[in-house]
Amino acid sequence: MSEILSAEKPRRVSASNTRRRRNRGARSVRSDQSLWNAFRSASSSRSAPPSDPESATAARARALRLLTIRPRGEAELTRALEDRGFARTAAAEAVAALVADGLLDDLAAARSVVRGRGTRYGRSRVERELKARGFTRETIARAFAEEGGTDREDAALRRAFARLWKARAHLAPPLRRRRVFDALTRRGFSPERISDIIKGGHEVD
Repeated sequence: MSEILSAEKPRRVSASNTRRRRNRGARSVRSDQSLWNAFRSASSSRSAPPSDPESATAARARALRLLTIRPRGEAELTRALEDRGFARTAAAEAVAALVADGLLDDLAAARSVVRGRGTRYGRSRVERELKARGFTRETIARAFAEEGGTDREDAALRRAFARLWKARAHLAPPLRRRRVFDALTRRGFSPERISDIIKGGHEVD
């Protein structure tokens, strides 16, 4: 009988340990949820809803503040105002007024994005970002054309390639080429142009 009891005791201890682990896990989940709720509450307080959602004047004032953070196009700015609680008509009227006053220009905003993001990323990635922000294909094409087009992208690619190639000098040549190639394609650079650079002097180390 004592042998049977001694054999059962570890099982009871193991079950107790399991329950304690489950309790700790449940407390951890509740704690994480509390932190997430607090974060959402803090985020909401930083962007309080407007006192008059129908006011185009208030929407215009908020739009001007948003434009001081970074350039935006008409579609993106309208969406941002609606997300902050303004009525669609108030947001549209505010954006139209800014366009009429010369304070909002889709092409100028798109060109600013191309200048900034184009120093680190390839055209395909920057194009995707611009489309997601509401710019039209025509505006995107003009922005790239007026900001240097292929020449700008090629210069950005060569700078990025040089940095990545140097940073991966410790790798064996085949792995080094593959890692650099993968990193640059993720940044939106043309696979063909990356291959041209590698073939131009980096195939054999």
